[in-house]
Amino acid sequence: MALPDWVIDMKRFEKIDDGKSLRELLNSILPYLAIFVAMCFAFHFGLPYWALIIMAIPAAGFLVRTFIILHDCGHYSYSNEPKLNSTFGYICGVLTFASFPDFRRSQAGRGDIPGISAPSGAERSRKIRPACIGLDGRLERGTIAPGYEITAIPDENRAIPGKFRLM
Repeated sequence: MALPDWVIDMKRFEKIDDGKSLRELLNSILPYLAIFVAMCFAFHFGLPYWALIIMAIPAAGFLVRTFIILHDCGHYSYSNEPKLNSTFGYICGVLTFASFPDFRRSQAGRGDIPGISAPSGAERSRKIRPACIGLDGRLERGTIAPGYEITAIPDENRAIPGKFRLM
């Protein structure tokens, strides 16, 4: 069976080009930093807030693009060199306020990152449990994400039956 034309056209994107990766990194980070600095000056010199909001729109787009690069670095698919993936990932992590090592570990569950093994099914079920909040007044506890626990206790002053306060 012959492949569709669009599949053949997409084959050229399967190869990683480090030069193109660096250009994408620079044309995402540099405009974001320039807009960020311009916003700081605008705030410092008392420009109206609508001017800051207008500048925030493209800054948000560049920040999302920077996070996409962080995501690709987390899968070791942004560069042919693992050290470049890590370096670019740390840079993008600083700008997006995301911990690159934690992000890379969170991607390990997919099993596509070399050197990081995915947890087994039993180990995964021990670490990540759904958050269960009982409506019968019992203290309930559950893990909503690795490292984050949710605890619900009955609210004595509740007006609505079954309402819980999260701690």
